[in-house]
Amino acid sequence: MIVSVLSAKKALKKLGTDDFDVIVSDYKMPAMNGIDFLDAVKRNGKSANIPFILFTGVGGPDVAEKALNMGAVGYVTKRGCPATQCNLLAQVIREQAQRDEEDGFERTKVGRYSPEAISLA
Repeated sequence: MIVSVLSAKKALKKLGTDDFDVIVSDYKMPAMNGIDFLDAVKRNGKSANIPFILFTGVGGPDVAEKALNMGAVGYVTKRGCPATQCNLLAQVIREQAQRDEEDGFERTKVGRYSPEAISLA
C-alpha cells in the first residue's frame, strides 16, 4: 500500500504513528524541501532507518550528492520519459527490498517486505 501525503509536516506525523518500508520524497515542497525532510526523518528514532529515496525534477548533482551523503538510498530524477523514470524508481525500491532481505532485515511485523510506502510528490 502507498500512503500519499501533501506535505513533509504531514508525512512526519504519519511516520510517528505508522510503520513504513520506504519513503519516496520530492525535493521541492512547500515549507520544507526534500533535504530538510530527509534530515528530520534521520533525526527521528522511529524513522531513521527507513530507506529514503529522493524522486525529483528539481536539483542536480549537488542535491543528489547531499541527499546520498545524508543517508538517502537513492536519487531519481523526473526528467525524461515519465514511464522510464517511474520504472527506474520502482527498480531502486526493488533493489533496496532485495538488500534488506539479503541482510535479514525485516521491516514489517509479518516478517516479509511489504509494499508499505509513504510518498511525497
